[in-house]
Amino acid sequence: MKTLRRALAMVSLSLSALPAAAGATTTIDFDTYPGGSPVPAVAGSVGDQWKSLGVIFSDQSGGPASASNNSCSLSAPNHAYAPTIVATFVDPATGTQALTAYVGTAQDKCWVPGEGIAIRAYDINGNLVGSVFNPSSGPGGGHFEALGFSSAIVARVEMDCIGQGIDDFVFDPPTVLSVVEEPIAFAMRPLVNPSFGGRLTVAFSLASSNVARLELMDVCGRRVAAREVGSFGPGQHRLRLGEDRLLPSGLYFVRLSQGSDVIMARVAILD
Repeated sequence: MKTLRRALAMVSLSLSALPAAAGATTTIDFDTYPGGSPVPAVAGSVGDQWKSLGVIFSDQSGGPASASNNSCSLSAPNHAYAPTIVATFVDPATGTQALTAYVGTAQDKCWVPGEGIAIRAYDINGNLVGSVFNPSSGPGGGHFEALGFSSAIVARVEMDCIGQGIDDFVFDPPTVLSVVEEPIAFAMRPLVNPSFGGRLTVAFSLASSNVARLELMDVCGRRVAAREVGSFGPGQHRLRLGEDRLLPSGLYFVRLSQGSDVIMARVAILD
């Protein structure tokens, strides 16, 4: 199975549970830390406790995500939950940035239509390289969904928890690669389309700190949200829309402008 996975540029796997033979992949069930101590079932946190395995978890703001007791968990007692859980891959020895070729999540055994995990994988430069939605399965069984690549290119994974948390997080041990700095340019990364949960994450880069504006407009041209982003300065940036109020389902246009440079992209948002 692992050989087949490596032979494809990208493959999405849908299984009724974790694969019987996961090869060299690492599975974190959010119940036990690497040293054997249990993750607290109440008011626990998910952070750098698995750094020795090559992954650090956080919420969208960089703080810890929660580990909480849940009767639906495939691997009782805990699953991890935050509106968005971020996994960053690191060298276990040094903590420096690393890359992986395979990542996935397992869902709990309880089922409510529309629940699931929206998974997005990004490379070292912030480019979206793959996305998949991991829906809940029917009663009595969990669900597993993964993204696999022919080489280690995934530096970061964002996982939107829509109605439920993550039971198991599966990944290949990270590989440390040399980083080649690329010139920073005015650009907007491909949007996750559709985006779920009434929210939209826009990844973009600016070449300068000149006045710049990010806008979200509906199909009639009405401005739904706007943000001055030039103050972010040159470099790679990520802005999440819909945090203060969920965005209604529909078709939208995202517009990034800085001086005479303008980029527009269309996206569907589902609640």
